[in-house]
Amino acid sequence: MIRLHKKAITIFVIILVVFFASSAELVYSKSKVDVELDKSFFSELANMNPVARQSRLEGLRDKVILARGFVESFEQYTRYRRKYRIVVIDNESEIINVRFYIYTDEKDFGEVLQKGDIFEFTGQFVIETPINSKMDAYIFDVLLEDGALVVQ
Repeated sequence: MIRLHKKAITIFVIILVVFFASSAELVYSKSKVDVELDKSFFSELANMNPVARQSRLEGLRDKVILARGFVESFEQYTRYRRKYRIVVIDNESEIINVRFYIYTDEKDFGEVLQKGDIFEFTGQFVIETPINSKMDAYIFDVLLEDGALVVQ
């Protein structure tokens, strides 16, 4: 009888999920996602004046978003009653700079995600924080619901 460690089983399950869910892209139920943060969303946002842009972003609070970007780090950082934070840099916008702080309790993401990987996720948008006076760079806090590596 083969005995597998819990860690090995967890990693195997994550790899299977990534393999089956991301042959080209992840498939999320559109009924579950309120707003997709894609090129068209960021293009619309870039064409707004800063006051309208801030208002639009405030309207995202508590909505479920779908986004993707490059993994920058995974770290233990407790906030919003979650133990870990995944930092992801948006790869959809060329004008608006967005850094996602994605909070989760799933330690396994730290074993799978590597810097530079493309991570696609859904989660509850908590708050936006402008990081400059032009209001063209933001930090978005997100509570992770689901996510996986994008295999290309």
